[in-house]
Amino acid sequence: MINDTTLPLIFLGSNANIYKLYELCQNVGYTIAGIIDDDYFDQEQFQGIPIINSESDLQNKVDFFRNTYQFICATNWIPGPEFVRNREKRHRLINTLDRLNLSLATVISPQAQVSKHAAIGDGVFVDAFATVEPNTKISNHCSMYSNSYLGHNSTLGRNTVVQRYCFITSDVLVGNNGYLGLYSQLSRSHVNIKDNTFIHPGITILRSTEENEEVSLIGKDLRKVYHNVIIEE
Repeated sequence: MINDTTLPLIFLGSNANIYKLYELCQNVGYTIAGIIDDDYFDQEQFQGIPIINSESDLQNKVDFFRNTYQFICATNWIPGPEFVRNREKRHRLINTLDRLNLSLATVISPQAQVSKHAAIGDGVFVDAFATVEPNTKISNHCSMYSNSYLGHNSTLGRNTVVQRYCFITSDVLVGNNGYLGLYSQLSRSHVNIKDNTFIHPGITILRSTEENEEVSLIGKDLRKVYHNVIIEE
C-alpha cells in the first residue's frame, strides 16, 4: 500500500545517499526503526541511523519481523563492473524480502504526480517531481528519481531504476533489472527494453534492446547507436 505508515519502517541494506530516502520517508510520516545490513552490523550505526539487527536475525525471527515492521531495500542498483558487489547485494536482499514474504513499504513523494489509474507495486520508491501517467505499471522494487517521466500504457519491470530527468514515452515495455541513466530518453512507442538493459546517461533510444545490452556512445561496448543506426563492433 502506498505511504502506509501504520508499521515502523526498516531499511534492508544501505547506500551512501541513504538520507535522501530517510528524509522522504520521514516527511511522508514513516517511523524509521533503523537498518539491517551485515556490512555495518559491528558499527551499530550507519550515517547516524541505528543498525538494529543482523540479516540472520531477520531470517531466524521472521514471524516477529513480518508482524511488527515493514521494509524497503535501501541498497542501490547501480550498473558497471565497479558496482557488481552492490548489484548482487541488492538482488540478494530483495529476494530475501520476497522469499520471507515480509511487508514492503511503497514510498511516493507528495510532490510526485502519480495517476490513480497507475498500478504501483510493492517496495517502490518514487521521488519528488516524478510523473506517472494513467494505465502504467511499476513493478515491485522499482525506483523513479526526481523529474523522471513514465508515459501512459508503459511498464517498468521488477527492480528497474529510472534516474533523474529520464523520459519514457507511451506504450514502452521496460523489462526486469533495467537501468536508465540520467537524462536518457525512450522516445518511440511500442519498443521493448529487455531484461538487464543498461542505458547510459544522455542517450535517446528509438528501438528495442537485446537482453543484457549496454547502450552507450562511449567506451568499448558491443553496440553503439548513432542517429538510430546500429553499428556492430
